[in-house]
Amino acid sequence: MPFTMRDDEPLALRPDACVTASDLVRQFGLWQERAIQQPVFVMRRGRPSLVLTSIELMRRLCSPNPQTGNDTLDALLLDTMAEPVFVIDGDARVQRMNRAARMAFGRPTGAEMLSAILPDAAARFLADLAARARRTGATRNTELAVGDRRYRFAVIPMDGGAALIADDCTSEDDAVSATARFAAIVQAADMLDDLAWARVTARGYVEAASAALGRMAGIEQAVLQSVRFVTLLVSENRRSVADAIDSVVADGTPRRMIVALNCRSGGERSMRLALAPERAGAGVSCVTALLAPAPPSAK
Repeated sequence: MPFTMRDDEPLALRPDACVTASDLVRQFGLWQERAIQQPVFVMRRGRPSLVLTSIELMRRLCSPNPQTGNDTLDALLLDTMAEPVFVIDGDARVQRMNRAARMAFGRPTGAEMLSAILPDAAARFLADLAARARRTGATRNTELAVGDRRYRFAVIPMDGGAALIADDCTSEDDAVSATARFAAIVQAADMLDDLAWARVTARGYVEAASAALGRMAGIEQAVLQSVRFVTLLVSENRRSVADAIDSVVADGTPRRMIVALNCRSGGERSMRLALAPERAGAGVSCVTALLAPAPPSAK
């Protein structure tokens, strides 16, 4: 399974590894963190023009005693993969691990047996599966629990060994549970007239909102889902809340504050506002805003 490509072959880039120069400048901290995990490609006119990557990878590429030939390219391409990858020989000795594998399973001290990195039972099962894959020349797939995580392994035969690509599918189970919990919370919140929520995009627009928020603000649901969230608040709060939303998107840290909501009666209502990040991969895609009545003593 050679990890090589022709000079004229286009790179197969993941969308979450690509960024325009303007977005890179606006959210440099976010993309800097993402570049530590995998190289980030800076796009110009729809094509990659620069690469933002970690100092660890640059040290390897600029080493005075670099690997030669395809080994260097293979290592570079392996490290661009978000999934953990092991390359083992016929004796189940690990010859290479990519960056994602080292982060997930630890850094080997040398050419170690697979059982020194994975639990013994899982390592033996994968070694047997690799041997069958080599005999038949066909890729094998399986799911295994490793610690508290669940991985879907693709075992791909290679000359004298195999490549093991691990896809962490624990998040799929977590997503199902989280979706069920969120649906229950939304249903419960919608039964309380003084509790409201909104899903706010990174640009500050309401993407979804509870019926209670529409009732409080006196705005129809269809109209509510196209306005900037800060316009629902009194003018004195808009700048600070907009800055808070930008900060949550930038660093992923929740915020809370006291604000005044414009009401349909023409007055205003003191509310506690909590802002929490909705993560997508290494970044924050949206912010959840939760509004609850503020105590009379709150300012």
